Amino acid sequence: LLQATEPHVSILAHITEDELIRRLNESEAYSGFGNRFTLICAQRTKAIPNPRLDEAEFGTMVQKVQQVVDFASTVDEMRRSPEAEKFWEKWYIENSLKEKFGIIGAITDRDEPHVLRYSCLYALADMKRTVEIPHIKSAIALWEYSERSIAYIFQHTTGNPLTDNIYKLLLEEPRTRDQIINYYQRHKTSGQISTALDQLKKHGKADFIKDTSRDGRPSEKWFSVSTSEKSDISEKSPPQTASNNV
Repeated sequence: LLQATEPHVSILAHITEDELIRRLNESEAYSGFGNRFTLICAQRTKAIPNPRLDEAEFGTMVQKVQQVVDFASTVDEMRRSPEAEKFWEKWYIENSLKEKFGIIGAITDRDEPHVLRYSCLYALADMKRTVEIPHIKSAIALWEYSERSIAYIFQHTTGNPLTDNIYKLLLEEPRTRDQIINYYQRHKTSGQISTALDQLKKHGKADFIKDTSRDGRPSEKWFSVSTSEKSDISEKSPPQTASNNV
């Protein structure tokens, strides 16, 4: 029997966008498993057949990393400076008031602990025992990039298969509520479809207008609401080097 004492496990992994969406099921997304990871969307910016790294530059990098690791191993407890404590409290309260919906909200719902850890890592990278405001700002910037990555990756899914399927129908063309019900040949109840449509409206993915063109009887005509395109992810993003991985 093997036993690990006081383990601390970190995972660094790569996965394509399509595979992540396909394999991260609804239970994992909403159970608190998905939000334990910081998802970073990276796209290739250039093609380099034979990448080379200067040996002297590489040696300097290794030396700097070793210095940080050696320093961090001597740190038992970290605290924020008084100024950083006020900054953290203000950000924490403002951030806790943000509304989060659907699968994107579920995967980004561990933001404060992530930012807390990153701020400590940034401080340790500066070989400081005290977390200062720049370290918190750097941590927030990293997390905001992750939030934009998550919003881009899951922009066409809610985590609910029926809701996602109806959204795809509306992307093809607007449909009335009756047309949507008839599409499923009554295999889905009107309550299930209403819940799905309400979810799409709540997420800003779909909306409806009152249509009175048929026999003067009012009906709801649903249509998709356009979402941001891929380019949005890079508006405030740093240069990226990996190829279409998360």
